Amino acid sequence: MFFTGTLYGITFLITIIFSIIYQRKDNENNKLINGLLILGIILPLVLIAALRYNVGIDYGEYYKAYKIIMEKKSIKLLFTYYSREPLFVLATYIGGFLDIFNNSIPVFAVYSLIFVGFIFSGIKYFKDKISVPLAMFIFCMTYYLVSLSLVRQMMAVAIVFWNFRNILDKKPIKYLIFTVIAGMFHKTAYIMIFLYLLNYKINSRKINKIYYILIVLSPILIYPAYKIIKFIINITGIYSEYLELVPEISLTFLLYVIPILVILTINKKEILKLDSRYEILFRILYMQIPIQLLGCFISTIDRLALYFGIFQIIAIPLILKINFNNKLDNKYLSKLPVKVQNCCKNLYVKLNNEKIWKIIIISWYIFYFVVMYLILNSNGVFPYQTILLK
Repeated sequence: MFFTGTLYGITFLITIIFSIIYQRKDNENNKLINGLLILGIILPLVLIAALRYNVGIDYGEYYKAYKIIMEKKSIKLLFTYYSREPLFVLATYIGGFLDIFNNSIPVFAVYSLIFVGFIFSGIKYFKDKISVPLAMFIFCMTYYLVSLSLVRQMMAVAIVFWNFRNILDKKPIKYLIFTVIAGMFHKTAYIMIFLYLLNYKINSRKINKIYYILIVLSPILIYPAYKIIKFIINITGIYSEYLELVPEISLTFLLYVIPILVILTINKKEILKLDSRYEILFRILYMQIPIQLLGCFISTIDRLALYFGIFQIIAIPLILKINFNNKLDNKYLSKLPVKVQNCCKNLYVKLNNEKIWKIIIISWYIFYFVVMYLILNSNGVFPYQTILLK
């Protein structure tokens, strides 16, 4: 446990240090230096993924799939294996052809390079608007280790995350193309085509109000929604293998979803002052609630929440870019005694600043990592083993 935690910690620290240097020196360096810094950010994460052995719940399945794909390699297999996810098979071919020592290291390196590469590129797009080191820190604490288990889906998640720029810039054709590409790694990504619709009338108070009311009512509406989805699946036959009524409804996901939504909602007004288009980030992140609830009725559909939750990597760092004017709106205090008003204002001034929020954010994600991975061993990433010592 100690060795694994230390290994992950050192790896993440190297990535974050290179991220700090990259952001500070980005405009001063030439392309070669920036390229080396980006390599320093990505390579440690890729190496950990590539050199692992039996780390991640689905590791054995992917290792087996790699052997089958390379044994039966053909153009036909490219379009039939893994339910017509040809780009995953193609990535396996590329890694397999590089695997001259037959130890699977290049294969998992290719998978991880695609995943981490698209994530970093998605973050890099916002480098003038957010802290790249903080975004990489959040990524390492939350979604990186998930990729050691859900390999195919996380590659698709990374491409959808990168593709977010085409939603912001209102480029539906490009968004459609890259969503289809993501679906060729994992077919669940095709569902994310509808994500573009969340950009509809993004600045409409009325639409936003209706949207968030529906989110709040989702615990009530989720069963009728399940019946509709079940009807559609029974007709089309698509994803029928996942159609399974789960008897127990668990709300434990709220323990890690709600804190992030609260942190963001507290700062929502100021974040939207940076760019009103960021409303879509709130719409996307709040979608985690109905999707997770739907997972109580349809087996594994809660994994779709990964496509939505990943956007906290962009949203949370925006908090450190807002203008902390330390002015508390009097309408919230007007009915309180003067002494209480003054006390609240003084407390607000002390707590509402960049330093405090940075401490809150970092503390939360460290706590999340400890609980999720060290204590609960989510995705089976502890203990770490390397194929070099197999």
